Amino acid sequence: MQTLSLGNKNGLVFPVMCNGCIKINYSDNVPDIGSDADTSNDIPYGIWGHKGSFCFDAIITPYDVNGSGNHTTGTSATTVTDSKKTFPDGEHTAPYTTTSGYYSDKHLPRAHATQAANRANHKMAIFYSTNLKIYLCNATTDVVLAGTYHTTNTNNPASYKIEVQLTTGSTTTTLVSNTLIYPDHIQPSTYTTDILAGGFDSQGRLTHTKIETLGGSAHGGGASFTSGTNPASNLYHLGQELFIKSGFNFKSIGTVAFGSGWPATSTTTVYLSGTPSSSLNSETIYQKAPKEANYVNNSYHVGVSFDNNTRKLSILFGGGTSKTVTHNEDDNDFELVAEDLYLGANGTNTHATASSFPDHIGYTNSQFYGVFHELSMTKHIHSAFNGKSLYPYHDKSLLFLTFEEVDM
Repeated sequence: MQTLSLGNKNGLVFPVMCNGCIKINYSDNVPDIGSDADTSNDIPYGIWGHKGSFCFDAIITPYDVNGSGNHTTGTSATTVTDSKKTFPDGEHTAPYTTTSGYYSDKHLPRAHATQAANRANHKMAIFYSTNLKIYLCNATTDVVLAGTYHTTNTNNPASYKIEVQLTTGSTTTTLVSNTLIYPDHIQPSTYTTDILAGGFDSQGRLTHTKIETLGGSAHGGGASFTSGTNPASNLYHLGQELFIKSGFNFKSIGTVAFGSGWPATSTTTVYLSGTPSSSLNSETIYQKAPKEANYVNNSYHVGVSFDNNTRKLSILFGGGTSKTVTHNEDDNDFELVAEDLYLGANGTNTHATASSFPDHIGYTNSQFYGVFHELSMTKHIHSAFNGKSLYPYHDKSLLFLTFEEVDM
């Protein structure tokens, strides 16, 4: 009998600053032959017993790991603290020195001496095992700040790419897609100031907004200029791309960079990543229109396919193949190790206790933040998907999980 469900779709939600995953337990599914705790003499079946080609695909909704950012004014910053879909920014003490405001930096630090450990490089584990790892990776460019790496999150929600690591024998192939999921940066115009001073595309959508018009002696020809606002950090932030208008076009003059005294409360100097090719005196400075992380309310069909015969490993997205590489190892069929499998984290299970709150929990766990709608793994390969639902063949299914429910 066919049924019709009405209402809002749901799924398995991993809110920001959560600490959870799905564990598919090996010992709960495969009998221990001889009761000797030796997996080498077991008779695996299902997903552990399969050797050869496969396709893993999932319907997911990512949340924003960069967080809700406003540039620092003096020694404080405003931030969204009540959303499950975007990280709190974290409070600040001295300019751009982070503390554990709202504990968000305990999960994913914004600034860290190790580049890989900050938000800009966070990898969210969709599927995790020894021989197959699938991540959704933050594709944000981070900013070097006084010897540390600093994720720029002011007007900069995270973008995402997909990474897969596949291992057979002793050979691991890593394939990383181009950036596939973006925030929207072209907005409808809603304010008179946008219409009078902003920039628009051919469809009338807002692309740039005015920051300020500089004075006649604001630029001395180097890689900095003087803002008419004191402090300049009320208008500018690290990593912010700046533009001047040339006719109907906007010309980039570089990004805001770290400099002496920036962003101290008294300075009007704005440092740039390079020297502009022309004078900025009396020019109007623009920035890109506010970005919106609309992907937090959308869903995406992502997948990984491996042809055991041709050794082609592919990332699938948006209905087709996004990127392909050859796995250069021919002696071993692909198979999963006899071990527990994890969805949504890497299984290290680092967590807070009554006596301590470890640093970098999200980074350590490769924690996924977002929604799992459906996941499947099948014995055959795909080069394209149809629609935003999974249709695994029952006789070829190795794994199928659906978390969709509806409100009636």
